[in-house]
Amino acid sequence: MSLEIEMASEPTMGCPCCDPEAAAPQGYISRNGEPTAVYFADWMRTPVPNADLVISLGRWDALSKPEDRRAMAFRLTPGADGVVMKLVDARKSRWGSVDFAGTMLDEPTAERDPDLAEFRSLALAIAERDARIADALAGPASCSLRLSRRPGTVQRFQVEAAEWR
Repeated sequence: MSLEIEMASEPTMGCPCCDPEAAAPQGYISRNGEPTAVYFADWMRTPVPNADLVISLGRWDALSKPEDRRAMAFRLTPGADGVVMKLVDARKSRWGSVDFAGTMLDEPTAERDPDLAEFRSLALAIAERDARIADALAGPASCSLRLSRRPGTVQRFQVEAAEWR
């Protein structure tokens, strides 16, 4: 089974609810050439590096609707044996109001989701293959300025996602 992670173009429009000028990395996931998921990332520049990741999994074909998808959120931190993941409430994430991502799952609902293992697997793959996120988890000294202020992201990402499908 082939899994492809494709970074979206450099985001330029920020958070839809709190900071329209901030930018955050986004990307696409295909399995065997078929659109499978999109993801959104953010990180904090703290002494303990971490990155927040929201993954929207489900149908992403041209006829799909938000009801065909659901989203989980994870807090990623570096650990002695690799990336450590903590499930968090997607509704409270920076992207909780992004309607095209589908149903944002809270922690208890996500823990019971039959695809939790797949979401976790995708989160690990993203952490390993998206250099922007790996860079953020490496620590403040190496973290690039992806959250710099730029004009333009959610609408542009919606257009890119539609073209990707």
